[in-house]
Amino acid sequence: MINIPLYKLKKYNFQFVCNILQLINTKNKYSIHKISCVIFLSLCFTNFSYAQFNKNKNKAKLEDFRPINKSGAVYCPSLTFLNIDNYRYYYDPRQLKEIKKLQQENNLPELKKALDTYIRYFGIDNFKKDLDLIWTYAQAAETTGNQPLALELYRLLLKHHRGKSVKSQLAFDSLASASEKPKYVPLKYYYELIDKWQLVDSLRPPDQMGTSIGEEINSPYEEYGLAIGQTDSIIYFTSKRLLKDTLDDPVRKYLPVKYDENIYKSIRLGEFGWDFPMPMKEFNTAYNEGSPCISRDGMYMAFSRCDTPDGFGDCDLYLAKWDSKNKIWGELQNFGESVNSTTWDSHPSFSVTGDTLFFASDRKTGFGGTDIYFTTRQGKKRWSVAQNIGPIINTQANELSPFLHPSDNILYFSSNGHLFSFGSYDIFKSYKTSRDTWCEPKNLGPFVNTKSSEYYFTIDAAARLLYYARAEKEVRLMRNEPAVQDPYTNSDLYSFPLPMEAQPKAIVRFSGKVTESQTGEVFGGVVVVYDVADKIPIAPKYIDEEGNFEFELIDKKKYLLIVSGENFFRLEELFEVNGDTYREVEVQGVRQKMASAPATQIETIQFKSIEFAANSTDILPKMENDLHLVIDFLVEHPDFQLDIFGHTDADGNQDKNKKLSFDRSESIKNYILSYGRLEIDRINSYGLGSEKPLVFPEVTEEDKRVNRRVEFRLFKKDMLLTNPNKQNEDELESEEMKNIEEEIEDNENGDW
Repeated sequence: MINIPLYKLKKYNFQFVCNILQLINTKNKYSIHKISCVIFLSLCFTNFSYAQFNKNKNKAKLEDFRPINKSGAVYCPSLTFLNIDNYRYYYDPRQLKEIKKLQQENNLPELKKALDTYIRYFGIDNFKKDLDLIWTYAQAAETTGNQPLALELYRLLLKHHRGKSVKSQLAFDSLASASEKPKYVPLKYYYELIDKWQLVDSLRPPDQMGTSIGEEINSPYEEYGLAIGQTDSIIYFTSKRLLKDTLDDPVRKYLPVKYDENIYKSIRLGEFGWDFPMPMKEFNTAYNEGSPCISRDGMYMAFSRCDTPDGFGDCDLYLAKWDSKNKIWGELQNFGESVNSTTWDSHPSFSVTGDTLFFASDRKTGFGGTDIYFTTRQGKKRWSVAQNIGPIINTQANELSPFLHPSDNILYFSSNGHLFSFGSYDIFKSYKTSRDTWCEPKNLGPFVNTKSSEYYFTIDAAARLLYYARAEKEVRLMRNEPAVQDPYTNSDLYSFPLPMEAQPKAIVRFSGKVTESQTGEVFGGVVVVYDVADKIPIAPKYIDEEGNFEFELIDKKKYLLIVSGENFFRLEELFEVNGDTYREVEVQGVRQKMASAPATQIETIQFKSIEFAANSTDILPKMENDLHLVIDFLVEHPDFQLDIFGHTDADGNQDKNKKLSFDRSESIKNYILSYGRLEIDRINSYGLGSEKPLVFPEVTEEDKRVNRRVEFRLFKKDMLLTNPNKQNEDELESEEMKNIEEEIEDNENGDW
């Protein structure tokens, strides 16, 4: 018989005790019936006081993690894994037998229920050994029409699969929407497009991203791990610099170069950047210190120290308290063995209230290489046993540098294991909805992430500026840190305005579909959303194959929508989001000449607004909007040319009509050239008089009005178009050239 003392039972929750029973029963060492009575009685005596204790503690933590107002832009998985830290591996042979039976019977509704119950008890090792159960659950969910759940499960498989899961990837791709696989426009092309628009518009482009924080901070060595002080005017960061005595010592100068990591502090000098950084003497020792973070009230700093002889592992987490009387950091203490492991622990970040600390660790009990963990304060100097943040955030690869936003409950972190990425390590964000669940992480997009590696994301309290470290090649951040990259590659600190994709409050979905106004045809192209009031940069996206687009925006704000493409005139439209917003966008198509089409099949474009006064060539105000559609198109697409054809009715002298129609087309040409600043050889003007009427004979005044028109024809430069007055002649010449080419070919083949 096993006796478990009452004071020890208080340390266990019910699931943990159940796990003990399960393990004992599985090994058949003891009778489950002999111990169940003892445990039940023990729980009866202890449960009430323990439940009350937990209730109070949970209430405090829930204030820390206030739920967000969810929308379609934020997806929070329905599955929760609350037993991740209770046991390593969950195993119940009775349940597994029932699952196998239901699978053989193809009883999908009951199979889904059984799998849902079993998978929710997964421990960390289940994600290494039992992914086949998640696959079975995903297949059952998809077959029964629950696509959101199936997508959630396929996503989980891809994040935790050891190796390449082709089946899971194909299944995920078949269900994924545009939000799952965003098609961002390359920023180089975007800025080129903005430069073209500025020729004809007053639209101010967003600031170029990826601005170095300055040479005062960035040295020839590596800088990373930046933290903002209680005010935005102070920053702390890590720098790995060359030890002076390495080269000065007559013996050591022949040994490998030695570097030392230390924490530095710098103060903002108003508009003049940052003051020269000074080392933090309170922390820096002969060992390696780095990765500082400050609590929101400015009273505590957590950091990492490596290589200490009295440490628990390679790198340990330490805590310091601000001495407001002496204006120094003091009361330095190790977080202890409940938090630190025997390996590497670093990258700390405080929660909003300061009583929870998130950090990265490569302890062997995690999901992958490095995972994100958290610990909660339990008194003045005690912290709880570190817990894994779970399989929604952590993957089979590496998660690093967590950062909790100081005023919103959002976790930012760096990872090379999530599904959508631009480079080796990208920065993601995830929303907290309750004490134990996280929403699906979102990539911060191309304004932040590049083909390089990004780490140590930090935002000021007002969510205006972001700071982070970027390495062109993979770099080892802290000497004892798990090897992420080449340890000799330099990394620098960057700062710039926080883009929309990284904004804490960008949780509203703005989506739509682009179609041709007359035919309903779907077009490819680029969608740009511009923040009218605050000028927050928003990464542009391509229209997908079905004509759809999607953005995550801040609610209750005005934006400018710009839709541009080769097959339609650019559309600009102001709109305001009020909750999730969907918009059908209709554009006017540009009917281009295809390379294989003969000149006789070229379609032209007409605008109802372009009607001249009698015997006049003046451009009227009502024409200008439509003419600027043509101007915008030519500015955006420098490989296109324009033909303008003027037509008149049949009244009057034909020669005069021809001249009048030419003068009108020439007037439009000059207007377009002057506003668009285009090369003169890109536009041709023709006067056809009454030679090509749309209505013949002209019986009514309406017939004459229809024939008085101006037509536009857009085509690429390599599509050779001809003067329509010589069209028949050119066709004959083309046929003659074809005959000559055939004769030459016959001669080369020896037929002559």
